[in-house]
Amino acid sequence: MIAVISDVHANLQALQAVLADIRGRGCDRIWCLGDTVGYAANPAECVDLVFAHCEVVLAGNHDLAVVGDERASADRVPGMFDGGPGAGIALARTVLGGERIQRLAHLQPQALLDNVELSHGSSRDPIWEYVRSAEVATEQLRDQQRELAAVGHTHMPLLWELADGAAEALGGTMPDGTSIVLERGTRRVFNPGSVGQPRDRDPRAAWALLDGGTLSFHRTTYDIAGARAAIVAAGLPTETGERLELGW
Repeated sequence: MIAVISDVHANLQALQAVLADIRGRGCDRIWCLGDTVGYAANPAECVDLVFAHCEVVLAGNHDLAVVGDERASADRVPGMFDGGPGAGIALARTVLGGERIQRLAHLQPQALLDNVELSHGSSRDPIWEYVRSAEVATEQLRDQQRELAAVGHTHMPLLWELADGAAEALGGTMPDGTSIVLERGTRRVFNPGSVGQPRDRDPRAAWALLDGGTLSFHRTTYDIAGARAAIVAAGLPTETGERLELGW
C-alpha cells in the first residue's frame, strides 16, 4: 500500500493526524507531491516529518519560492505570493534554517515511482499548471506516458480518466471513501487533495491510498482550532486560519 499526500502547507496538526491515519491502516509507504511549506505556522516541523516518513518528496511552487528558485519567482505568476502566501513563505525562510532549506533546494517537481508519474502541477508544467478542468485533464492524460499519474497543487481530491479512443477526459471531485478499480487500458490522473489546506468545502485533511489495483480517497479530521491558533500566534494573516474552517 502507498499513501499519497500533497500540499501540507506547514499545517502540523493536519499532517500529524494524516500520518496517524495512514499508520493505522497498516500503510508504511508515503509519497508527497510537494508544497510542504507555505501558508501555515509550522514549516520546520512539517519539513522534518515529511522527510522522515516519505520515500519521495516533490518540490512544489511554495517550496521553490522559499529557497529562491527562479522557476518560482513572483514574475512567473504576478500576485501569487502576495498576502497570505507571501507571509507563509517569509515565515518559512525565517525558521527553517540552512539544513532544511538545502533539503528543499535539492527537490525536483517530478518523479517516476512504481510506474506512476508524479508531478506537483502537471506532466507538461510540473510547477504551475492546475489539473482541475476536463480540458486541462485531457491534455495531461494525452501527455503522460504511463496509465497512471498523480498530481497536487489544486488542493482538491480529483480523478480524471481517458479511455482509449475517447475525445475528452471524464471525472471530477472525489468524495471521502470513493474507491476506484484501476483497470488496464484507461489512462488516469488523480489528485489526493490537500493535507493542510483543502479547497473543496470539506475542511478535513485529504489524502489517497494506492492498494494494489485500487485507488481510494480519504479524509481525516484534525485539530483545526489548534492550527488556527498557531497561525495567529505566528503573526500570519487571520484569513489563513479562517479558510481552514471553511475548507477553502
